[in-house]
Amino acid sequence: MKRIVLTAAIVIALFSVNAMAQVTFGLKSAGAHLGFVMPEDPIDNTIGFGIQSEFGTFKVNNLDFTFGAFINYWSKTYGDPTIVETTYSETTFAPFVHYNLSANSKFQPYVGGGFGFARNSADISSKNIYLGATSYSTSDTDFIFFGLAGAKMAISPTLEGFSEVRYQMGDIDVFSINVGVNYLLGK
Repeated sequence: MKRIVLTAAIVIALFSVNAMAQVTFGLKSAGAHLGFVMPEDPIDNTIGFGIQSEFGTFKVNNLDFTFGAFINYWSKTYGDPTIVETTYSETTFAPFVHYNLSANSKFQPYVGGGFGFARNSADISSKNIYLGATSYSTSDTDFIFFGLAGAKMAISPTLEGFSEVRYQMGDIDVFSINVGVNYLLGK
């Protein structure tokens, strides 16, 4: 019930902002990123990757915002595949909003956040000469919130590089440092 009320409140807030804002909507950029991912204990640090896209901008009282979405994936495997091996992984699907701190320079810092869904899974496989091979897996989908800070900079007229730090709260809390590039499709 709390999720339904929260989702309804967010949708109403977005429609309210839309009525007061100058909005440009359309596919503005698409790109990919690579990150150093630090999940909460007991999972060790690993490398993640993903794709993202920006869908437009809006201005409210001369404040400049960008909105888009990303998909992120990371995985960590432990153990010996000939005895016991455990793999943890997470796939995150989330829209985001960036507040652009400086819109009049090539170097554009931003802060933002969003909410979405994370699909977490754990797979355990073991091999025993007496029992044979056995495996167990579990997965769940969780609602997540995240905050981020970063900066983007034009590399060429059609490419934009970015780096950001992101902290995600959900079933598994994750801190990540990401770098990537976006191909600009239109301004």
